Amino acid sequence: MPDTTADGAPVQETPEEELARLRNQVYQGELELEAQRRASYIIAVWRVSVMTAEAGLVPLDTTYILGP
Repeated sequence: MPDTTADGAPVQETPEEELARLRNQVYQGELELEAQRRASYIIAVWRVSVMTAEAGLVPLDTTYILGP
């Protein structure tokens, strides 16, 4: 949707369009938070796996990263 009309006036969103746009922004934000949460989990598991392997408790090649 263009930001201005043909004569250069700003386009006004209808309440329904604004609500849909805001819902989409919230949904995108939730997706970003979920991706960050999963990435943090994977990094934490990887760090524990490396520390475990460095301690000689488990060979690194048999340490698997499993998601939630």
